[in-house]
Formats: sequence, structure tokens, C-alpha cells
Amino acid sequence: MERDKLSDLEAWLKDPLRKPLMIFGPRQCGKSYLAEDLFAKRFFPGEYIYLDLKKDSAANSFLSSTVDPEKILTYLSARFNKDISKDTLLIFDEVQECLPIVTALKYFKQDHPEIPVIETGSMVRIKIKRKKRGPGEKNFFYPVGSVHEMMLSPLGFGEFLSAKSPKMKEAIKEAYQKKTPLSSGLHEEAMDLLYEFLLVGGMPAVLQAYFSSSSLIKAREEQNDIYNDYLADMDLYQVSSESLLRTREMFSSAYRQLSKENENFSFKEMKTGNRSRDFSMPLDWLRLAGVCLPCFTLKEKISLPLREEDASTYRIYLLDNGLLAKQSQINMGNFIDPNSRNDFEGVFFENYIATEFTKVGVPLFAWKGKENHEFEFVVNKGGLAVPIDVKKGKGSLNSLEAFRNHNKRGLAVKISKNNYGYDEKSMLLTLPLYMVPCFAEELASLS
Repeated sequence: MERDKLSDLEAWLKDPLRKPLMIFGPRQCGKSYLAEDLFAKRFFPGEYIYLDLKKDSAANSFLSSTVDPEKILTYLSARFNKDISKDTLLIFDEVQECLPIVTALKYFKQDHPEIPVIETGSMVRIKIKRKKRGPGEKNFFYPVGSVHEMMLSPLGFGEFLSAKSPKMKEAIKEAYQKKTPLSSGLHEEAMDLLYEFLLVGGMPAVLQAYFSSSSLIKAREEQNDIYNDYLADMDLYQVSSESLLRTREMFSSAYRQLSKENENFSFKEMKTGNRSRDFSMPLDWLRLAGVCLPCFTLKEKISLPLREEDASTYRIYLLDNGLLAKQSQINMGNFIDPNSRNDFEGVFFENYIATEFTKVGVPLFAWKGKENHEFEFVVNKGGLAVPIDVKKGKGSLNSLEAFRNHNKRGLAVKISKNNYGYDEKSMLLTLPLYMVPCFAEELASLS
């Protein structure tokens, strides 16, 4: 399966001012596959060194003892019987298990900028933040300014289409660029593919199982394993048993919270606490791990750039649509059957949009006015705050006038199951759900 970030890796490699690269991202989203299988084997065939610092105890032991690139290069050259030069790619995987190799990136940048170095890790930021600094323990310093950072998410809908239906991906992209709707037949086909993606999601192991077997049951089995692995991961780097329980409860309640009439996270519904501060550290853990995507609420008049105003008012989305489908325990057959789709499909639409925005670095914000006026998302598009309404069906944007009473009149977006359209009088753009990746990429390019 191809990944969009491969083009970013190519650009990094060609950059004359290249720095060592750190690839962050949640567990099992494909960091190792991107770095080795897609990038190293394609651009450095037979000329790269890969180390998994979670499995390779010998390498971990040595690399934990030094940050000197000369010693590291001597060790690697001797161990792999390979001369290391500017044509040799070094990949250090699971670096959260060996933080000194992260510090060493500063010295690789300083002393050997010609050698391409990639590090990957799923819990690096949590480990750094939670690292104990007790008596006798050396402090850890992240090499700020010496590292190029890349965030990797599970596959998005566009990447899913690249593997499942490349022609459909091109048709959607062309229609978006030309600002025209798809034919009714292609529109229905695209929506069916979207519903399929909402069930399967973008975790590589799940997609591999699904594409090889065409079985939603096999896909769900992989989702169950990943979901349970995430719950088990929450034991790592927690400050207390109470924080661990709240982290698990917060993650496990995402679908239930989004299904409420008021979708904001409700502390009072939690068993392990009923105050905002009880869940600040669990939210921090889930956010740093990339497992949950908080969407903070803005009130009435919006200032750019968008910033968090009230850290206690937010919605929580899951990193992957398939994991949300698994958590919901929805009947898979009813969900993909156009005649019996779920009443709560709006929750899946919102989560899907949140994941597509996050994938390209568009921050998540919602908007709340008075008298229950609200928009599920608001984004910065070319210096203008643009409200986004997510609809299950047709319907009007009842909150648009309230939004424009407080903010400069401009474009508004409705994302729904309807085909593409634009109303000049109301400045309302209607986007079908399958065009969200195109819209997200445009937003990212303008930021």
C-alpha cells in the first residue's frame, strides 16, 4: 500500500539543508513500513541499516551508552560489515526504548549532516514528558532545531482508494479541481466506498487482512487486536493508577460521548471522576500518543489564528474510523446496506472528517453560539474563519446566520451525502463526504 508521506520523504532526501528525520505517530499506523519497505528499499536498495531498538537488545545496550556519532558509526559499520557514507540510510526504529539515540541526532546534524538518518517512535513524546528524573538519572534533552519532524496517521480515504479503486480517486480529484459534481452513478459508488472505509478504517494490518480476504470479519478481528493493544499500552508512562483508569475510560467512551445530544466530553458521566482536572492528564496521554483527537470549542467571535479558548470544553474523536466502528459495536451489514444504515452515522462522518484534517495537519476546532447554534468544525481558509456543518441528509445550516452575526461574512461549508454544489448568494459550498481529503489538502496548502 502506497502512503502519501512517501513524497515528503523524497523531498526530505533532496533537501540541501536536510536534518535527521523523526517520524512520530500512533502505534501500528505504518511508520516502520513507510521508512523501510516503501522508502529505504526503493531509494537505498542494499544500502541501508535498520535497527529495531525494542527487539535488538545488543544495539539498544550500546546506543544507550553514547550520543557520539563517531562511536555509533564505528559500531554500525563493524556490526553490519558495511562502509557508511552519504549513500547509506540509517533507520532507528522504536526509539522510545533508547532515548540517547534521539539526543544523538543533534550531533549527527552537527558532525555528519551528509548521512541520512531516520528515527521512528510511537511513544516518544510521552516517554520524554513522563521520564523520571530521579537521583542518579541523567536528564534527557530533545534536540530542538536539529530534527525535521513528520507526523504519520493511519491511512486516509484517499490512500484507501489508491489501493482499492485508483480510478475513483482520480475521478473525485478531477471533479473537486473542476468544481463539478460526479455523475449520479459515480456519486453512489463513491459513497459506497466511503461507507466501506468507515467500517474498515486505515490501520495497515486491518487493510492488509481485508484486501487479502475481502472479509469484514477478518478486518474486525484485526481491529479487536489493535484496540486491545492500545488499552494495554496505557500502562506505559502513567503517573498513577487513577490516571491509568481514567485514560482507559476516556478512550473507551469516545463513541458514547459523541452519540449524546451534546457531543462535548462530559466528565460527569465518567465513573472515575467528575471534574475537568481529573481528566487533564489522561487527555494529555491520549493526545500525545495520537490515540484520541480532541476538538476544542470556540465561542461566538473567532480570532485568527485559531487557538484553544476553553481547555475544558472539547469533543474527542478516535484516530481511526475502523476503531470507532469497532467500539460502537455497530452491525456491519446494516451499516454498508444503503437501506438500513445506522441512525448515528453522523458520528462516523464527524470522526472521519477529524481524521482527514489531522492527517494533513489541520487543527480541530468546533464553534458554539447561543441558543444551541453550533458548527462541528471551523477552519482557517486563507485568513478567513470558515464554518463547517456535517449533515446526514439535506437540511439547511440553521446556525449560519448566528455565526455571521459575530464573524466576517464569507464561505461556509456543508459536508454531507449530497453531491457537489455551490450557492453564490449564500456563499455555501456543499461537499460530498468523499471529497473531504481534497478539501483537507487544500486547507493544509493554504496554512
